[in-house]
Amino acid sequence: MSVALSHGVPVSSLRPRDDGVLSHVHSLRDGTVLRLRPLVPADAEELRAGFARLSPESRYLRFFSPVPRLPDAMVRRLTATDGRNHVAIVAETIPLYDEPPEPLGVARFIRLPDRPQAAEVAVTVIDEMQGRGLGALLLEALATLARKQDLTTFVASVLAENGPMNGLIRRLGRVASVRNEQGVLVYDVALR
Repeated sequence: MSVALSHGVPVSSLRPRDDGVLSHVHSLRDGTVLRLRPLVPADAEELRAGFARLSPESRYLRFFSPVPRLPDAMVRRLTATDGRNHVAIVAETIPLYDEPPEPLGVARFIRLPDRPQAAEVAVTVIDEMQGRGLGALLLEALATLARKQDLTTFVASVLAENGPMNGLIRRLGRVASVRNEQGVLVYDVALR
């Protein structure tokens, strides 16, 4: 099945083989219906739109510093996915009419060059969708894609004060190690 993205690229040509998690509609525990799809370089404006919906606190928790806007170089880096070493998925609304889908969250992994079976992982969910299970859905979908790319470990850096994200990471799999680096908890999580 091939679904066209808002910019006309067929999803089937971008997704890793046999993923399943990107091929159907998802429902959150509050009944919100959404879809997941690969994030691609042409999604720069959608990424900016989602970033604009983040509060200053959410931006700080994600980037560990105040980030008032996404610089062009960062947008290019965040959208430079290749489907293997840098994979990102976006959760978005399913439009009822001709309006464009709205970005709700993004999850990504970037394979570590010195540890080919491990990847850094990050998740961002817009404020109004936090606490509804979207972060967990994104992380689990990303873990499914990672296992298909022969990854066995996610490395996550989370501010110690970010309780919800620390909880999500701890529920993702067996925490092989965690260390505190000046208020940033760095987890190695074995993927189930």
